[in-house]
Amino acid sequence: REITKRKKVTIADLPIYDTIEKEEPVLELPDLTKEEAMVVFTSASTVRGFQKMTAGMCYDKLQAVCIGTQTKAAAVAAGFEDILTAKEATVEALVEAIQK
Repeated sequence: REITKRKKVTIADLPIYDTIEKEEPVLELPDLTKEEAMVVFTSASTVRGFQKMTAGMCYDKLQAVCIGTQTKAAAVAAGFEDILTAKEATVEALVEAIQK
């Protein structure tokens, strides 16, 4: 809370959303082990949700495209080896990374 020492401010922690993971997949996933594929992750929680829905799947043929460094760290922890990270944590940068 270094900022409160410099200025007279009040800091409030306002949770603006809650991540709720479904127990079962909400859609039928294609077989992602037959050919190379790309999986796009917009947050670390989407990596964890994907990992939960694909428990036991080998990610050898999957490229993870991540919006930022925290998402990349979650992808590494999940076992992805081929990881592309957007230059900035924005949707525009993520789309640009996908196009490349």
